[in-house]
Amino acid sequence: MAFDILDIHEQDQESKQNPRFYLQLAKYIAWISFIIGTIFLVTYLIVFHENILIFGLLYTLCAIAINTIVLLVLLWGLYRQKENRKIIAKRIALFLVNIPIAIVYFFIVIYCLDNVARLTIVNDTNNTINALTIYVEENNPILIANAIEKGASKTKYIIKSKNRLNRENEIKYINSKNETIILDIWGLSYGSAQTISINKLIDNQDIE
Repeated sequence: MAFDILDIHEQDQESKQNPRFYLQLAKYIAWISFIIGTIFLVTYLIVFHENILIFGLLYTLCAIAINTIVLLVLLWGLYRQKENRKIIAKRIALFLVNIPIAIVYFFIVIYCLDNVARLTIVNDTNNTINALTIYVEENNPILIANAIEKGASKTKYIIKSKNRLNRENEIKYINSKNETIILDIWGLSYGSAQTISINKLIDNQDIE
């Protein structure tokens, strides 16, 4: 009987010293939420694909719901469990740190949606093209690449300018005959990826 009482006492002391299971789970949820959110953001900044935004939004809604429930449980535990208040407070702080991080991520995405375009130029001609530039504002060409080999491509991130053109953007390059080619394209699609293929047909048009 004495051994049973001693064993119960030791288990009670151990439960007071060690955080409960949900405290460990809360830590994992906080870190996993941060890591997955960061992966979505970095992936979007690399590929600029709309599907990433859609999945990211769905994930954010789920994460908000789950994190809110866990945070409420932690607040209840902070009130009820005096012996674990220190570790619970740390878990709450970890969740609260994710809030300003999520806000920063949100504004980064909003900025990119309205100001940044991911433009990929594919050289589908039979020759190397040189001095490839794009005009997004008057008299200020942006160099895409000094040269793009046959069958290769080049990607450039373009930031919107206050002095941007109100008409179609222009792309200029020099073909294998040392001729300057001018291409009119529709306005850049900011916040997403855009691919333009320069093929043999285009390569023989609009010679300056």
